[in-house]
Amino acid sequence: MPALQRTLLREDASVVGLASSDPEDLALSATATASSTLTELAAEALLERVPLTADAGLVLPVDPELTGLELLVDAERDTELVVELYDPELGQNYVPRRLVASVTVPVAAGPKQWVGTGLRWSPGSARNAFVRVRANEDLALYSTDGPAPGVLGFTHVPLRPEQESPQPLREWTDDGLLRRAFCFRAGGTAAYAPARAVDGYARPYAGPHMWVSEPLRDGVGAWLELAWPQPVTLGRIDVLADDDVNEDLINLHHHRTPFETLPTLLRDYRVEAREADGTWRTVSRSTDNRRRRQVHTLDEPVTSTALRIVVEATNGAPSAHVVAVRAYA
Repeated sequence: MPALQRTLLREDASVVGLASSDPEDLALSATATASSTLTELAAEALLERVPLTADAGLVLPVDPELTGLELLVDAERDTELVVELYDPELGQNYVPRRLVASVTVPVAAGPKQWVGTGLRWSPGSARNAFVRVRANEDLALYSTDGPAPGVLGFTHVPLRPEQESPQPLREWTDDGLLRRAFCFRAGGTAAYAPARAVDGYARPYAGPHMWVSEPLRDGVGAWLELAWPQPVTLGRIDVLADDDVNEDLINLHHHRTPFETLPTLLRDYRVEAREADGTWRTVSRSTDNRRRRQVHTLDEPVTSTALRIVVEATNGAPSAHVVAVRAYA
């Protein structure tokens, strides 16, 4: 079974909750650094006003802790905002399971107020948090477009009496919130650190498990570096990009996405190896990429103490997303 699991993971099969421990993958023993990293967990760009006529849900990666949470709120009159924090408990869960904390916050009448909830959570290990905002017809939240990986928005839809209950998965929908969430601020995070690209995971599990750069600037790329204390021989490098597993992709053609290629995928990047004199040499390149996984088999093996994935452009996302890098002799 372990051999089969290693083969499946090496070929990028989706095995929920299982991290690769492939002894042939040199990347697992590398130290990862990057030119920049997204370290603030927030979504502040206003898109649409969303009246709080039903409970709202917000999934956030918590790594290593949640030090606070603010929500952008409209209030028709003086009222109260009720917010609950849940632990989904299982890494594959995106539903509220165990109540961690509940707060009731007074809100004065007025538009576009950042309301602090005072919620804090130190779960002991990286995981998702499910934030439930209770319905209040005097309040409205704001949606935002293109939140960071692992941030999801939901609306609560109570089951009809004739339906089997409880079924938390069926009680929450992302209708109208696909590729969106609610405006929030949650402080610092390590969820997108370079080390996440070499932790053995290739799919979300108790967090997004990928490196995310700060927004790219015109003409300036972002790089992810893997380094070893001693030279290693590299003959094949696999680069796994973010294909947004939350995207609704089907082959029945009854709807289309607003894009031809997933924006989160890397478009143009190069693979570099560090020479003995400290300079960097390009050993492979990908242009106009439209795939999640690219296998770079080098013309000749190289011996080096470090390699870099230098992202020049994405297919639309403001930041570079690298789910995993794998390196083999």
